[in-house]
Amino acid sequence: MIPEPLKRDIANVGYAKLFGSRSMAVRPSSASFDPAWSIGRKITNTTDWDFSQQYSEEAHNYLISVGYTHHDNADYMDDLTVAVYSKSVDDYRVHFALHNNEELFRRVWDSISAEFYYKFLWKRSDLYAFEPRLNVKKSIKEIMNQLYETGAA
Repeated sequence: MIPEPLKRDIANVGYAKLFGSRSMAVRPSSASFDPAWSIGRKITNTTDWDFSQQYSEEAHNYLISVGYTHHDNADYMDDLTVAVYSKSVDDYRVHFALHNNEELFRRVWDSISAEFYYKFLWKRSDLYAFEPRLNVKKSIKEIMNQLYETGAA
């Protein structure tokens, strides 16, 4: 699975929680949607591992100290994302999204159905098959920001 150095990073950064396609693929099926089939079958060993947690100077400093690249102007950064960090070991990639309000992010993320994610938030969705990558990221960012506004109300 994940190489030991990346496992250590995940354990030592704080309280990182999985999100993204890997977390959606294991959500329960509904009568009309099977996430294990629709999402899970497209996940490979080289699919990114996405984690999130509350931004702090300690988390930032730790990630930088163990070799993560800091992306503070990533195209897909929504209103809650302070910075994204990435690191690869062998063919495995880990991303950390640090948020200015992790509690709101988690509340919203946990309320998103796997089917909604598949249709509107997954970069590999059929909806985005022929869209330029930047347009896809902008669309996802706008949807997430709308969900945050609703979740904060």
